[in-house]
Amino acid sequence: MNNHFHLLVVIIIMMVRMKDNVVIVWFRNDLRLSDHPALSQACQQANAVIPLYIWAPEDEGRWPMGSAQKVWLHHSLIQLQKALDKKNSRLILRKGSSLSTLKEIIHETGGERCFLSSEI
Repeated sequence: MNNHFHLLVVIIIMMVRMKDNVVIVWFRNDLRLSDHPALSQACQQANAVIPLYIWAPEDEGRWPMGSAQKVWLHHSLIQLQKALDKKNSRLILRKGSSLSTLKEIIHETGGERCFLSSEI
């Protein structure tokens, strides 16, 4: 089985558990606060929301990010952090395997659920 399947299993398990009401919002390609269904749901259902972005070059497969995309990503993450600053929040930035990094963040924060927008 591939890492993406394992990741989905972990996310489903986390969404079922609800002890401390701390959730993670995993920002992927939707680097904004407005019109963000996963973030909206997380804010409605949790006492604490932890915003997370994982840069996982090894998960990109055959289509690694090009130079222009990296520049766009850099500026988009800066804008996202500025928007979060206005909400007294802080974006956690990590680099590594999505699955391993998500597990680390869950362990570090006590996050019980993970919200993310689906990618088609």
